[in-house]
Amino acid sequence: NRRKEPRQLAYPSGSSFNEKMLAGTETVMLEKRPMNDTQILTIALASVPTTLAVLVGILINNSRLGDLRAHMDTRFNDVDRRFEEMKDMWRSELHRVEEVLDARLKHLEER
Repeated sequence: NRRKEPRQLAYPSGSSFNEKMLAGTETVMLEKRPMNDTQILTIALASVPTTLAVLVGILINNSRLGDLRAHMDTRFNDVDRRFEEMKDMWRSELHRVEEVLDARLKHLEER
């Protein structure tokens, strides 16, 4: 019996593995067997904590976004109120200036 040299297996990523590295797993990789109940249960239970963590994160993020929206609404309402106050003040100032101009024009017309 002549000993065979292990051949190099090229992979798309550019790395190469030796067949010796795959010797213990080769039969598992090539043989297709259906999963048993324990394997399915293990996979299902492994994904549950991750799913729960993601869902809790989404809920917390959603509540924080609701808080942010409420805060922004309050701030925008305050700015709107300040603009309304400024409009009212400018109207009253403009009305006062109109009265002064009317009085001066009336005084000039009477001369």
